Amino acid sequence: MSNGHLVKIGSQAHGLYDRLWGRARVAVRSCDKGADGLSRPGFALGGGLKHVANRWGEQLIPLMDSCDI
Repeated sequence: MSNGHLVKIGSQAHGLYDRLWGRARVAVRSCDKGADGLSRPGFALGGGLKHVANRWGEQLIPLMDSCDI
């Protein structure tokens, strides 16, 4: 693989990392806020949404780490 190819791969990985940082983290915050709002009045869905937000956050970290090349 040539240096030019590696530069392109690195550039794409950096762009993906930036998009994940800016957009995917918003999903975690939004889900957390929604889960809290549903949990307060006693909806069981709030706990499920919180679980999904936590799992998304857990999966997002290694994905973002893999972009850091």
